[in-house]
Amino acid sequence: MNRSRGYPWISWMAPVLFCPFSSPVFPRDENRLSFGSLMDHLAHRPISPLVERVIVLAGGKSSRMGTSKANLVYEGETFIARICWDMGELRVPLFILTSGRDLGCANELELPNEQADFPQRFIEKDPEAYRGPLVALGSHAVRHPLTPGGWAFVTGCDTPLIDARFVHTLWSQAAPRLDAASQAIGFSMTDEASDVEVVTEQVMAPFPAFYSASLLASLINASSAGETSLFRLLKSVPKVVVPQQELLPTLADSAVGRLPPWFNVNTPAEHAVLTSNSF
Repeated sequence: MNRSRGYPWISWMAPVLFCPFSSPVFPRDENRLSFGSLMDHLAHRPISPLVERVIVLAGGKSSRMGTSKANLVYEGETFIARICWDMGELRVPLFILTSGRDLGCANELELPNEQADFPQRFIEKDPEAYRGPLVALGSHAVRHPLTPGGWAFVTGCDTPLIDARFVHTLWSQAAPRLDAASQAIGFSMTDEASDVEVVTEQVMAPFPAFYSASLLASLINASSAGETSLFRLLKSVPKVVVPQQELLPTLADSAVGRLPPWFNVNTPAEHAVLTSNSF
């Protein structure tokens, strides 16, 4: 798919642009921005200055897929390329954490070639490869600590539908609920066995999510103390958990078929579901 580089929103606006039965989302009004101007504004507006970077985890073994999930293809682009393009709209540094196994150099990781479009993109080999996201993020925070009070948006390379609009929406929904103790921002999980949303203050999907500088800095000590599970650690962390039903009305037109923007691909079957829902 040839994507409009200046307008990554083209994918999430597909139902409006191409469905003859869609009702207008933006009514005509001389006092409003034009459709094109409004979309350009939404796609390029800056995220909160508290959000200092994006971190993409791309160091898993991907044994079930037979290849790195970062290099899986959706609509003509690798997952990691799509994420780079869309996260680039946030205009903050983007760190890609790799294991070095098959993503050891930039040439092997299939990324957009227009380097000038990504002056703040860093491919970082994880010296603690294959020890899980808790260790990967903790090691990254030691090498590149955030400013005290800052936040990072963290996602996996297996979430090709994530875009800047989702990041803005999750942050804006959570911001009024933040307090000085909050260390993470995320959305509620869905129980895989029952497909029912689990809405509690304790259960949060680890990715995609926002992590505070203090939480990231604490991960290396948690690892040294024997903690290996980021999911388990998050249960005891002060956080803001946004229910999926609060996010979906705002993001409904960005869903691909029945898939939400945070849909992640862990198996060949899920990759098939993704491609079958393509526009």
